[in-house]
Order: sequence, then C-alpha cells, then structure tokens
Amino acid sequence: MLKKGDKVKWKFRYGETHGIITKIHTSDFIFINRQRRASQDSPQY
Repeated sequence: MLKKGDKVKWKFRYGETHGIITKIHTSDFIFINRQRRASQDSPQY
C-alpha cells in the first residue's frame, strides 16, 4: 500500500509525470472544483 512520502510516477495521455504522496484521502472530497470519491477501501492520493 502507498503511504505519505512515497515517490510515485505514472503515465497519462501526454506523457509521464512524477511526484510525492502528500495526503491520502479516505472520504469524499472536492479537488479543483470537482467532487472526488474516496473510501478506506479505495483511497485517493
């Protein structure tokens, strides 16, 4: 399982990017004016 401080990288339509996990959401939240779904079983990073 991923944790805060882990370095990550992923591919998307325009190439590849990378970052460091700074927060793990385990409940629904709003990000960039959009509703995001998250739960204990399906967290968002």
